[in-house]
Amino acid sequence: MKKINLIILFVLFKILSAFSQSEEDNTGFKLKKLKFEEATLVSSYYTQNGNHSAVTGGIGTEKLNDSSNSFDLFFSHKDKKNRIHKIGIELGFDTYSSASSNNIDPSTRSSASGNDQRFYPSISWNRSNEKTGNSLGANISFSKEWDYTSFGSSINYGKSFNKKQTDVNVKASVFLDQWELIYPIELRSSSSGQGQFRQRNISKPRNTFDLTLALSHIVNKRFQLALIFEPNLQKGQLSTPYHRVYFKDTTKVFIENLPSTRMKLPLGFRANYFFGDHLVARTFYRFYKDDWGLKANTMELELAIKLSPFLTLTPNYRYYQQSAIDDFAEYKEQSIKEEFYSSDYDLSSFTSQGFGLGIKWKPLDGVWGVKHWDQIEMRYLHYDRSTDLSSDIVSLLLNFK
Repeated sequence: MKKINLIILFVLFKILSAFSQSEEDNTGFKLKKLKFEEATLVSSYYTQNGNHSAVTGGIGTEKLNDSSNSFDLFFSHKDKKNRIHKIGIELGFDTYSSASSNNIDPSTRSSASGNDQRFYPSISWNRSNEKTGNSLGANISFSKEWDYTSFGSSINYGKSFNKKQTDVNVKASVFLDQWELIYPIELRSSSSGQGQFRQRNISKPRNTFDLTLALSHIVNKRFQLALIFEPNLQKGQLSTPYHRVYFKDTTKVFIENLPSTRMKLPLGFRANYFFGDHLVARTFYRFYKDDWGLKANTMELELAIKLSPFLTLTPNYRYYQQSAIDDFAEYKEQSIKEEFYSSDYDLSSFTSQGFGLGIKWKPLDGVWGVKHWDQIEMRYLHYDRSTDLSSDIVSLLLNFK
């Protein structure tokens, strides 16, 4: 993994070096230097605990710890038509441990995901024209984890109308994944011929197609609205092969079996109101449904309270409610006659609440007098779910300009 990381960093460095040069090649084309815009470092730690692991059929530990770090760089330059080109580079790296994944092989208390990493670099480009209000962009991404590899790409277009009071944005994305099929230890085939499935080295595709349509409008100086529609289609291996399922009419262990396609239809509404220089309210509502039978409602409220010109508090609250998919049932409640089945409590009926607080410091002369250190922000969120799952996440953001 370290060797791969160094190779990717070297490639990104060479790309930046090429863009940063100011010289004329033999075709007469002159490369312009990129202007550094900003750099952002985000580091977070997430921990959760619960008692309904899908790895053990809807019972057992859901303990998980995750340390995440991402570093973003943004550059820009202006072309001959006065269009602004922005280039963004992200490098992300997660390290996590999962007690529930250890139960893929409970006899050894170890698995490929017991303590692993995820690496996810991406590169983005965006071109905007202040005169016409048009913008065009693209993104490519890569992600590698213990049991899957993902390649992603997207393209986006935006248009401003009505003296920049109204914006329309369209984004289309595709993610092409290869998911290695890893089964519970008791279901893997062996030299004796026991077991239903080959042990490893078989992978299947799981592809995701996203479309985002967003319409935003500035009603007046205090009030802004946005409507967001995000249809999503998934095809391929959507069942998790190491999720066990136990039936009420047999003692035999099965693995989760779900349809190979899933259509999601979320519709969101955002409203922000500026009460004055010291208080901004940000609200969000989303309705979601899919063809697996799941319906959900999300409501969020965040207040930005300016204690001083440089210090802002952001308390926030999130409420979420969903119904179960048609094919969910609890431990030993499934019927053997069903075509599809799962005991994954992420697909069950539940409600959840999240309470958080953030603090942002953005002094004029830089954080602690460091000129280019633009701001520092810390956030904390506590999450509780009605299925006996709880989690906490704390994050730190550093921004340099």
